[in-house]
Amino acid sequence: MINNTEQHIIPRDLSMSKIKEFLFPNLEEVDPSLKEIFARQAGTSLFLIFALLFAISIFIFGISLVSNIKILVLSRSLIALVVGMLIILALHKILRGEHRDMVLLIVAVVFIATWGVAKDIANFNVLFNSYGIVYIVVLFIGMIQMPFKPRASLFLGLYCAALYAILWFALVRPVFGPDWIARAFGEEISEFVKIWIQSMPADSTSPFRHFKFYSTWYVLQYPILGLIAFVFRAANLHSHLKTFLADKTLATKEAELNATKALLLKPESQNLEFKSSLRWDYHTQQPNKKLEEVVVKTIAGFMNAEGGILFIGVDDDGKPLGLENDYTSLHKKDADGLQLQLYRLITDYLGVEFSKNITISFPNIQNVEVCSITVIPNDTPVFVKKLDGAFYVRTGNQTQHLNAQETMEYIAKHFE
Repeated sequence: MINNTEQHIIPRDLSMSKIKEFLFPNLEEVDPSLKEIFARQAGTSLFLIFALLFAISIFIFGISLVSNIKILVLSRSLIALVVGMLIILALHKILRGEHRDMVLLIVAVVFIATWGVAKDIANFNVLFNSYGIVYIVVLFIGMIQMPFKPRASLFLGLYCAALYAILWFALVRPVFGPDWIARAFGEEISEFVKIWIQSMPADSTSPFRHFKFYSTWYVLQYPILGLIAFVFRAANLHSHLKTFLADKTLATKEAELNATKALLLKPESQNLEFKSSLRWDYHTQQPNKKLEEVVVKTIAGFMNAEGGILFIGVDDDGKPLGLENDYTSLHKKDADGLQLQLYRLITDYLGVEFSKNITISFPNIQNVEVCSITVIPNDTPVFVKKLDGAFYVRTGNQTQHLNAQETMEYIAKHFE
């Protein structure tokens, strides 16, 4: 039998909903930890964009030395770029907080875009010196890799277009005056440009004549670049998601195998803990959010010790109980809802940066779905900030709360 199945680059069932899903992916629906993973790329992106700008500037400066550009004009423009970059690097040393790198990356992107647009306008009367668009093109190429949502590229394109239109009318036309064509383009091509513009409809003395010409060649190029970067960023992001989901599937399968071995062979120990539920109290038969704190303490204890595996939905004897009771107490009544709640607890009680220390899966043990949380030890002490900075550590088959003196001694002994 011959298989006539055809492979299509563009699926036949393409619809507005699929296009929207492609262009506007929701990372938190896929996995809450993705947002933190991409945010951690901000520092690398900031370094690379500065390195690339520096390389381009050196290249342009080199070829400009043999052109007819005045060195003073060129140097002044490059000094403005360098000063802006130095200010951002200085802020990198001053600012604090988990979102520092992302804030600095946003500031750098807006600064480079603004500088590029302003440079094209300010130096438009100097032949071969309108290099601002080169930096902006490179910036949009970088936006494909930067940890921004795809729509950020489109917004940046619209921002550049609006900025160009505003700066043109605010700065260039009043300065150039009636002979703006000759001053902007030079005498040798002045007549050519005049004929070109005068061939357009409407009165040549209209103040909108200049805007029509430049909107065609300059203003529209920014949204077009932004739209291209928008689509490519979405494609790049989906490529990352496929790799992430494939890795996550492998991790889940591995966790299920480890879970089965642990449940069949081991009692609770230094690296293994069973919890009957996340928040369902089997004694009162209703949700009890205090039980969530017990789970957080156990996770913090594993991070401060050797790491370990925490099972939710398993009694103290290793018998799978399931998660149905926990599901009924959540807004989203399934495994995704439970996973979201666990990440919220980690963020609220410990800090978002510790989400990377856990891997959550939902293995099926004896036809019952349970939750497996694999915790890796942290390099620095982990405090439960929502419980007055309490310090917990796993010792044997228990999670212990250490007092201030015990905490200091433990940290001195186990953390460098």
